[in-house]
Amino acid sequence: MSLEIPQPFAGHPDLTVEITTGTEHWRAGEIALAVGGDGRVEVLNRRAGEEQRFSGRLDASDVDALGADVAGLRLPGRGGDTEPDETPVLVAVRRDGEVLSAGEAWDGRRYEDARLDGLLRRFDAIVSDVTGGRLPYGDEGPIG
Repeated sequence: MSLEIPQPFAGHPDLTVEITTGTEHWRAGEIALAVGGDGRVEVLNRRAGEEQRFSGRLDASDVDALGADVAGLRLPGRGGDTEPDETPVLVAVRRDGEVLSAGEAWDGRRYEDARLDGLLRRFDAIVSDVTGGRLPYGDEGPIG
């Protein structure tokens, strides 16, 4: 199933794209990014029983770029072989809290799927910007 989102995404304040990666008790923990069609951004980080929250805004062109990355994206699910340190990626499009479309994959699948990799690169950039560089990698830089 492919993810559905109106294009352009900006200007739809009732819609939110949510992208969650990681595992709470592994490396940087679980990071959840929520971007609304009005540009509002929320980042929630759960790590070792602690939570950090950050908020910010994106301009309309960045909101539209994220929407374009999500539109029609097909995520294969989390079946099949995985690496020992594999982490999940969950993507959902919501309207007023209700899930309209969603999908999941293993993070390592990004190397097989240029669209998933592009979305995760955008995720990393937004999270880094909103958290002032504290997440997703902090001073360590990307792993791998």
